[in-house]
Amino acid sequence: DGTTLHSVRWTAATGLQALPAPSGFGFSYGASAVSADGSVIVGTNANKGGVTFADRAYRYTDAGGYQDLGVQAGFTRSVASSVSGDGKTVVGLSQAFPANGTLTGAYRWTQSTGLVPLFFDNELSSYANDVNFDGSRIVGVSIGANGSRAVMWTSKLGSVDLNTYLPTLGVNLNGWNLDAANGISSDGSVIMGEGSFN
Repeated sequence: DGTTLHSVRWTAATGLQALPAPSGFGFSYGASAVSADGSVIVGTNANKGGVTFADRAYRYTDAGGYQDLGVQAGFTRSVASSVSGDGKTVVGLSQAFPANGTLTGAYRWTQSTGLVPLFFDNELSSYANDVNFDGSRIVGVSIGANGSRAVMWTSKLGSVDLNTYLPTLGVNLNGWNLDAANGISSDGSVIMGEGSFN
């Protein structure tokens, strides 16, 4: 109708399909990522219970429908950015909106843990952009007093600043500032993003 958005999916067999309307929400902002086998879709549904900006990240399967992932304490909305290839880990951000729309906090979600904050305690805002196949590595952005930095969380290391971590692996970053990590390969060995030189 020109005003109501839907989450959709496409396969060669079915063509374009709208997912079911999310019960209890005004509309859907759309789907943002899908698992490797296509069985799990994540995205964001809007206006829970008719409340403006009460948006919630969702995890959708045909068998279970929409699963509302909730929101972190101190925030008003959550957004799903990506899902692991195995469909078990969702990453994204929570936002305090509209009172402080610039305040965002990255999260990691699994069925057993719920929403868990990511990255660093001294940051102003953070974003989780992507996750590898098994959920063991997550990349994103942390914004602090000195600007943006590309960051990574791993199940073994916790959160690391790629500007300081990669040189310990022999990567020459002289003159570079890695501003954002936007994607990671399925096996977690390749990270892509953006940075500035001198």
